[in-house]
Amino acid sequence: MGESTDAVVVGAGVIGSSIALELARSGLRVVVVDKFGGAGNGSTSASSAVVRFTYPTIAGVKAAWESRHC
Repeated sequence: MGESTDAVVVGAGVIGSSIALELARSGLRVVVVDKFGGAGNGSTSASSAVVRFTYPTIAGVKAAWESRHC
């Protein structure tokens, strides 16, 4: 006890973890809280497990198509 926190990030998914990392890199003391047991266990835990082709740009679609074959 007795320590202070500069920022609290709610959610340890991809976005929350990224925000927490950048805040910590800038020198802030960060606490991350999440209702699940660990980082990436929520709704974003499998968000990159599929290849999709519905990107808003042609470059995004081309990158997905090329990645499909790797």
